[in-house]
Amino acid sequence: MIEDIPSVGQRPKIESMSTGVYTVLRKYDVIGDGVHSEQVSIVFGEGYLISFQETSVDIFDPIRIRVRQPGGRIRNGNPDYLAYALLDLIVDKYFVVLEYIGDRIEDLEDDLIEKGSAEMLTEIYKLKRILLAFRRHIWPLRQVVLKLQRDVQMHVKEETQIFLRDLYDHVIRVTDHVETYRESITGMLDIYLSRVSNKMNEVMQVLTVISVIFIPLTLMASIYGMNWQWIPELEFYYGYPVFMAIMFIVGLTLLAYFRRIGWV
Repeated sequence: MIEDIPSVGQRPKIESMSTGVYTVLRKYDVIGDGVHSEQVSIVFGEGYLISFQETSVDIFDPIRIRVRQPGGRIRNGNPDYLAYALLDLIVDKYFVVLEYIGDRIEDLEDDLIEKGSAEMLTEIYKLKRILLAFRRHIWPLRQVVLKLQRDVQMHVKEETQIFLRDLYDHVIRVTDHVETYRESITGMLDIYLSRVSNKMNEVMQVLTVISVIFIPLTLMASIYGMNWQWIPELEFYYGYPVFMAIMFIVGLTLLAYFRRIGWV
């Protein structure tokens, strides 16, 4: 346990000992225009609770305010209920992060419909990385809460079980939101790639039209550009204007055909 607490790369887990329970999870919060996370470790047992954070930022100040209130459940309760209150506060922060991510997704979806820039793709991938890290720490947390309910009953009182069931329901809701947002981001990536592909198809279509119009004209010009002495049309007095008229008619004919099939 002493080795795990300073190792900040831990996934959420729980370990039961004869003298208490050790649990570790990840705290997420919105700071400025980004999402900040840090590891939180909690050790509790009969008559004691100790929490450890990565930084000096006080995330449990709302709990301390409740502890100072006389007659409150936390102040008069056992350490297991205090541990639940700390976990519940961290899980409630998840909903703030999810609201932030949801707003960012809505803004990106609106911008994606109007315009699709490379900067937008960068933002989409940033949100995707945040959700992947978020999901990696949310899924194990479900097992942590379940184990608190079922496997450490010697350290968790029966009256605290109902609160842990409510906490488990919150974790399930967070998990569902994360999966929904992952699907939304995947759909946004598909839309962006489709827009890029459609733009590329439009460019290729224009180039194809231009190429198909000028290829026969280039062939005709190259034939009469050969340095053969005996080309009958070279001595025709009206050869140049007739040849130009034929090229013009061929070009207009191909252009009319492309317009008829909807390429122009």
